[in-house]
Amino acid sequence: MKQVYFFICCFFVFCASSVQSQINYQSGFTDAVEKTPDFLSNSTKVHTESVYKIPQKSTLLEEWKEQESMLSNHIIGFYIHQLLWGRFTISYERLFADKTIGIKIPISLTYDPYARSKSNSFSGNTNPYEYQKKGFIIGMDINSYHDLKPSLKYYFGPRIRYGKDMLLGGIEGFTFQIQNGLFKSIGKRMITSVGAGFGFFKLSEAYAIRNAFNQQQVYPWASISLRLGFRL
Repeated sequence: MKQVYFFICCFFVFCASSVQSQINYQSGFTDAVEKTPDFLSNSTKVHTESVYKIPQKSTLLEEWKEQESMLSNHIIGFYIHQLLWGRFTISYERLFADKTIGIKIPISLTYDPYARSKSNSFSGNTNPYEYQKKGFIIGMDINSYHDLKPSLKYYFGPRIRYGKDMLLGGIEGFTFQIQNGLFKSIGKRMITSVGAGFGFFKLSEAYAIRNAFNQQQVYPWASISLRLGFRL
């Protein structure tokens, strides 16, 4: 009888040790899987990032700003489209504050491209000796530039003009507008910009007697600007 009890005890001890061994084996295998060596996990991570990494917008802008800092802050501009309404215009712009502020001085030679020579019903000028063949307009723009993406900026700011517009019969006056638009850098030397402005026009006192205008009145005014520029 004692031998039977002895064999039964041995059997339970054997079963318990077998179960414990199995548990230890499974636990050790799980730890081995979870505790992957650092150099293997890091290597896999680096490889994955190198294959799937996409440049961020902020990184691209930072790289562009470094390149842009080497470009000239002096821009001369031409406005070819204005030839259609009797203006030959050139401008000079100086950029400041890491190219976020620009002060631009334009000057225009104005003329009547359609040769309406000695009489203009729009302005009320019927005296052939009063009519002039050319005039000048000068002004200033202050632009605030904001980067949208590499080589492309949005700008806005005030602009003023004073002078004589020959296409409108030689009227002389002052305009104030708020303009906004886009500024694009093309390579290291060329730029282009397009913008629109809205504001008012104030006629000069010398034209108070003209039939079509009242010197005391302020008129709404708008403009479109398309510049082709070159860095100096």
